Amino acid sequence: MEFVLQYFLWHVASTSLFIIGTYSFAVWFRIRQSSFLFYTIFSYLLLGYMVLRSPYLSESFFQLLRNSDLNVFFWLIQVFYNGIYFYFFLSFLDVKKYLPSLYRFIKRSIPIIIFSGLVLALITLFFLNHYVFRSIFIYGFSPVFTILSIFVLIRLWAIPGKLKYFFFIGSTTYLLGALISLVLSVLGLQYDITFFIAPICIYYIGLFIEQIFFGLCLSLKVQLINDERVHLSRQNEEMNKNMNIKLRSELEKREKEIRNFEKEIQEARLEKLKVNYDKKINELKLHSLRSQMNPHFIFNALNSIKSALIENDQYKAIDYLSKFSSLLRKVLESSKNELITLDEELQIIKKYVQVENSRFDHDIDLRIQKMDKRILQMKFPPLILQPIVENAIWHGLVPLDKEMEKKIEVHYDDNSEQLIIEDNGIGLDKARQNRQKKSRKSNSLGIDNIKERLIYFNKEFGMNFSFVLSQKTSSPGTRAILRFKGN
Repeated sequence: MEFVLQYFLWHVASTSLFIIGTYSFAVWFRIRQSSFLFYTIFSYLLLGYMVLRSPYLSESFFQLLRNSDLNVFFWLIQVFYNGIYFYFFLSFLDVKKYLPSLYRFIKRSIPIIIFSGLVLALITLFFLNHYVFRSIFIYGFSPVFTILSIFVLIRLWAIPGKLKYFFFIGSTTYLLGALISLVLSVLGLQYDITFFIAPICIYYIGLFIEQIFFGLCLSLKVQLINDERVHLSRQNEEMNKNMNIKLRSELEKREKEIRNFEKEIQEARLEKLKVNYDKKINELKLHSLRSQMNPHFIFNALNSIKSALIENDQYKAIDYLSKFSSLLRKVLESSKNELITLDEELQIIKKYVQVENSRFDHDIDLRIQKMDKRILQMKFPPLILQPIVENAIWHGLVPLDKEMEKKIEVHYDDNSEQLIIEDNGIGLDKARQNRQKKSRKSNSLGIDNIKERLIYFNKEFGMNFSFVLSQKTSSPGTRAILRFKGN
């Protein structure tokens, strides 16, 4: 059997496309990173183009494809895989982070180019000769893709890291091979299969070299992702370890204070220290409740950050950490005071919802009614509203279908002098049924803690706070009412 270089190179290029494309799909299926999916689509579309150039197709079929309207699809598939190539570039090299203007430009341009190609192909197929779309591709789409590719290859040097070098070499080699092959083919050499270096051979060589370097790119990307996961996992473990150490230290400190108070009580006269004893015990209980609330809330917020780390979305994780640090400062400042203003408490729940929204793709709409200055300056215990909002999100809104609107409304009723927090979730009754099915009893801890704290604050400061949680009657959802004068 006579050796034909063109056939040999076709086998090499097609096999590399199938292997690298399948490898990329397997990696995407494992880690769900979009760049691997785009490369899989690019490889398989390009493989489809290669199949249309298969040496195993009969000459009659090849002539039929070449001379019939079906030839439109031969050129249209090239528009598709070239367009997908740019989506792969955007995702693979994190262009949105490092070159946002270029990202926006390509993101808007490629859909227009692909859609234009599809429309022109259909018009050509139904109303014109199939040779028209061939000319449109060669003299229209091909120069556009070439100019855009050169522009991308120039701009990518502003992106840090090693990936750009492999990407540049692979893309440049493929671009040169495709351009040389296309130019020579337009000159009429594309069907000379006996010529030792037929134009299509140059394309196959460029494609094969591209696959080698893109394969190295993908392997390096997988390594970088794994390294980042290990790094984030260690950071998370260290964060949890430090938090546990701080909590144990705080607990030991509280236990020591209690022992000191007990010793003082035993040594002093009962009549003289009775009032001080009751006061100190109440202070410790109140402080203990605040301390109990803070770690409970911190661990919930850390779980949101941890979810982003596990999903390996480093940009979302950084966004989580930024919002969480801002929230943590507010929480720590408020926990130092026995009473804070309503305005300070509303700022805390705004930041809390921002952190949770980073996880839920900004699905939760927090609406706070505009209140006058007198209401905003009202004093009440810190970190009372946050557990209510947290309860509304996790037990009322999260179980809703993803397509449904999720909102929390906060407003003040001047007539009854009460603050009302409402959600449009599944409602109190259904939430209780869900908890019973899951055999969980700890989810009401935050709400019970609120009621217990209000009892002690009422006693200590002579206030008359009360709290009620109920099912909404006119619409789905739950209503939490914080009364400032009791009932």
